[in-house]
Amino acid sequence: MANKEGFLKLSEAPFLKYLISFVIGILLQTILGEGYYIALPFALLSTILFFYYKNAILPKTKFVRRKYFAYATLSLFVAFGAIDAQLSSVHHTKLPEVRDYAIAQISEEIEIKQHSVECKALVIKLNGEEKLNKDFNVVLYIQQDSLSKNLCQGDIIIFEQNLQPIKFSKNPSSYSYSTTLEREGFYYSQYIPYNEWRLIDHHDQNSLINKSTEIRKRIHTNITNLNVSNSTKALISAMILGDTSLLSKEMRSSYFSSGLSHILAVSGLHIGIIGLIIFLMLYPLKWIKLSRIRPLITLLILWAYLFVIGFPPSAIRATIMASFVLFGEVINRKGTTINSLLAAALFMLIYNPNYIYNTSFQLSFIAVFSIFYIYPFIFSYLPHKNKLTNYLSSIMAVTLAAQIGTLPLSIYYFHQLPIIGLITNLLVIPILPVVAISAILAIIIQYSLFTNTTDHLFGYIDKIAQYSTSIPYSSIDNIDIKAYYLVVIYIIIFGGLWAIKSKRSELVIFLLIFVSAFTILEKCITINKDNYKAIIYDDNRITAVNFVDEKYNYVLTIDTSCIEEKIKLMGKDFWIKEALPEAKFINDSIRDKALTVSLPYIDYKGEKYLILNSKEFEDKKLDYGKRLFVDKAIICNGFTGSITKLTDMFIFEEIIITSNVNYFKSKSIIKECKALKIPYYNIKEKGAYIIK
Repeated sequence: MANKEGFLKLSEAPFLKYLISFVIGILLQTILGEGYYIALPFALLSTILFFYYKNAILPKTKFVRRKYFAYATLSLFVAFGAIDAQLSSVHHTKLPEVRDYAIAQISEEIEIKQHSVECKALVIKLNGEEKLNKDFNVVLYIQQDSLSKNLCQGDIIIFEQNLQPIKFSKNPSSYSYSTTLEREGFYYSQYIPYNEWRLIDHHDQNSLINKSTEIRKRIHTNITNLNVSNSTKALISAMILGDTSLLSKEMRSSYFSSGLSHILAVSGLHIGIIGLIIFLMLYPLKWIKLSRIRPLITLLILWAYLFVIGFPPSAIRATIMASFVLFGEVINRKGTTINSLLAAALFMLIYNPNYIYNTSFQLSFIAVFSIFYIYPFIFSYLPHKNKLTNYLSSIMAVTLAAQIGTLPLSIYYFHQLPIIGLITNLLVIPILPVVAISAILAIIIQYSLFTNTTDHLFGYIDKIAQYSTSIPYSSIDNIDIKAYYLVVIYIIIFGGLWAIKSKRSELVIFLLIFVSAFTILEKCITINKDNYKAIIYDDNRITAVNFVDEKYNYVLTIDTSCIEEKIKLMGKDFWIKEALPEAKFINDSIRDKALTVSLPYIDYKGEKYLILNSKEFEDKKLDYGKRLFVDKAIICNGFTGSITKLTDMFIFEEIIITSNVNYFKSKSIIKECKALKIPYYNIKEKGAYIIK
């Protein structure tokens, strides 16, 4: 597989150029918006190039101009990518001015949260209007009780309509579940108390999807009824069904820290193992001269399995790729692994351009690409003289290649480097085929031999995960790399390997110049970097003011308590990015270094802050010449006063309105600020307020 002519032979991977062009179109639409306007010049360029090629009269001229036909095709794919991304982002369904009722059908399996039941639903009737412009997808959070917990896909409910656009979090560096919902096509949500909704009907819109759900639930019931430990049940459910609901927080943490997190999902590795098992089981078909039926049956069973587990993106990618390979066996035309991978990526992105932002999608593709490109190089340096050393070297090379490829992305998303991952994977991956067969047999037959074997095998894996996390320095936490670092790192990894494989000195020189230039540029950016002083977070329910410096990190919570975990989730990525110390929470008073808190007054690095969350200053006045100067007045939930009246006591340089101030009160405050000509900042509209 080594390629000395170049990084990758286009003859072996013709889908590469189409995939890159399509991705460029998606990214252009994401960055610039207005995909139709982006697509227009590319479509026009494609037309011009195509006619230039087509108008060649002589065969020789047409042969010379053939590259223009290729350019026209690639330009068209860029336009197609932009239009496809634009179509997937169109979402506006205008909400009525008057609140009335809405009828919605639950479109996916419900998810039980801590205090509510999350239902993704399709609104089929809104204020008496049945013919809505387009699919109106909403997320309903129904107060948890026995009725809401028993809702299922296909149920139709009626409720008082109070839908609101989903609030897309705008906190610095933080993960936003709302952004994930947007990319899935959900733009409105509503919380519904237990007495404000009613189940009125059930309708199966798609019998195939419901059949899939029914089979999945039946398998899940079989798993929960197995006579095995709870940890084994959780691992079987995650590995076979992709259902992680039984996994505890501690299990998730230990498996990720040990580098075994891929065990907890139906990944490409699982699809490969299951496909191999099926293919081997069908070996007797060769005896009756039905060799071509063997890959076809394997393919059908793989897609049936995918149907049962609900089509997770990583499994779709692996199955599409396997389909290319297996179908090549059926028609007696073998394709290349890398081309199958690129074709799978292209078709998935055509179906849903938002897959490009899916972490699982990115990790699974880079893992397979790395195995294709790095595995042969590593394997060539390992011993493989006999079957045993050949097998062990293959496992080691595959594991190392996949980890090299996925490591930068894993650090970027999870801020953690599992150092011990290579060793744990070498201990686990060789037995995964046996584990999968044993688990499937235990689910189907439930014979004690299979259940006991499965319990012991998963117990072995679980002990490795737990023991490895107890080893000091088994993982390095709180690592931050910027998005553009990923590009640089992958250029170094694959460019360096290309230079070694092709033995081209000019590539080494280019990489050295590239790394040097990047280091100098990054140093200049770091020198001119702004230092943060304070952040007021964007959250609908709480007010949290974060005072930061190189040596300390204080979080002041206003009128709230026991919310440290939520704030840590909100601020963790930002704290890691800025290399800040561990957060200290305060909610009353403190005097430390440059920060003095004596609510409602705050003095921080020479600036005066005033917290307004009550009626405290409603009837107080000072003489005009004695008014107090305030740099930032932070208005929180609970403030009922008037800004106009407060100007009798304070001179405000700026008013900050937190996200938990209700809509009508914030509008009233903004109106007053405009009348008084006081600058204001509405966090609900603009996102977290950052003082630099």
